Amino acid sequence: MLVTARDYHPWLASIPRGAPVEPLSAWIDRVPGERPAAILPGEEVKSYADLRRDRDRLAEWLGAHGVGAGDVVGVQLPNGWDFLVVHAALASVGAVMATLHRPYSATECRQLLETVDAVGWITEEDTQGWHWTRLTNRDNPSRQASGQDSLAPLALYFTSGTHSLTAKACIHTHQSLLGNALTVVSDAGMTADDVFISASPFTHLFGVLSCHAAWVAGAPQAVVDRFDPAGFLQLAHKAQATVAFLVPTHVRDIVRYLQDHPDRPRPPLREVRVAGAALPADLVGEVQDRLGARVVNHWGMSELGAGTYTHWHDDPAVPASSIGHPATGARVRLVDADGRPITGAGETGELWFTGPSLFYGYYGSPQLTEAALFREGETVWLKTGDQAAWHADGRLQYRGRLKDIVNRGGMKISALEVENALADFPGIRQAAIVPIPDERLGERALLMVSLGEARSLTLDDIRRHLEQKGVARYKWPEFLEIREALPTTPTGKISKARLQEELAVRVRD
Repeated sequence: MLVTARDYHPWLASIPRGAPVEPLSAWIDRVPGERPAAILPGEEVKSYADLRRDRDRLAEWLGAHGVGAGDVVGVQLPNGWDFLVVHAALASVGAVMATLHRPYSATECRQLLETVDAVGWITEEDTQGWHWTRLTNRDNPSRQASGQDSLAPLALYFTSGTHSLTAKACIHTHQSLLGNALTVVSDAGMTADDVFISASPFTHLFGVLSCHAAWVAGAPQAVVDRFDPAGFLQLAHKAQATVAFLVPTHVRDIVRYLQDHPDRPRPPLREVRVAGAALPADLVGEVQDRLGARVVNHWGMSELGAGTYTHWHDDPAVPASSIGHPATGARVRLVDADGRPITGAGETGELWFTGPSLFYGYYGSPQLTEAALFREGETVWLKTGDQAAWHADGRLQYRGRLKDIVNRGGMKISALEVENALADFPGIRQAAIVPIPDERLGERALLMVSLGEARSLTLDDIRRHLEQKGVARYKWPEFLEIREALPTTPTGKISKARLQEELAVRVRD
């Protein structure tokens, strides 16, 4: 089965998308070949001519192996030259990239790729390079490359599966993703003279935004293959990076490193773009003091990319308390529990979003797509499930989320997924995954259980069980608490609100 425009939800296919945006290959082709495209760890620099050459070679190989327009290909690669080439090559043949986070287990990857009918899967070799795994028997080398339509599907991004065991796949086109990158570049005043660097994985929509922004600006991308503060600063200094994409965990590690190594040469960063969790005011100040950069706070999600953000010329206090304004061309609305718009400052409501970067629907799930939307005449709003409030100055303040997830260093962990994996664990009567605050990662996962019979239970027992179930290691709980009983609602469901209230009291005390 191929992904085509027929798979787009009609409501989302018909909304205004702004001026047409050229497809990905056109942006890469227009940059002078001698300009650097990627600055790699060590001393290697790849040019845009190198990118075009390696892209075209791989595109030819993909075509010869039956991969063409509309075919979904899973990509589970670290940040590196291979990722950039694979992304560009898939786009040039019209194939649809489905990114897979590297911590996912092989079992989880195959389950996700089955839901989108992927024809193949590109993973990292144990040595250098990448490995191709075919997932279907279809092989039609005669298929022609066709990736020159901006409204053609470009990529699928899986949500975190917050309300179901199966993550939903968001369909994005060249128009929605590159248009979003072009808006970010324009709103921030970025140019071809900038140098981008991202410690956020390119398999995340925030991380790949760094690649797309570099390509539409005709600028270089400094590639962080394995993050550590010293290596990041060394590469950023060598590349003379001006724009960084980081999650709060990276920022904390970099600041702590600089506190211990104050004489370390600092790169000429103008802005540090942060997404995934809030950044405390003292950390925002440390970034400016130690890196000489302003923090830009992003809010977004797989369904819409970069939705709102602050600006690097804002007062440093702004990104510590705000997610800024909507991207140019986008609008947001806050609504109360009854769906009525909230206009006054300070009142918390659910954040709804509409704009040209909206996805085109969840692949193969029109009912789930409609459930996430609210249609108001010609306007289609995405009900994000996140909460916010208006500042008196018109900016937005993020107020947490309605969704049941643990946000560990920017990686979203579905509590429901882990809890269901423990449903058949002998002796466990109740199980609940709840987030607990962590200074470095933002949140960590605490497993709270009650036991149906007298027995001992350790965290190692839990982890062995989850490993056998094929649950990725980063999703495993890091703390265990055994109780006689967990609180429940009148309908018999575990009351996580009460558990979190109790944990909050504990933290305060």
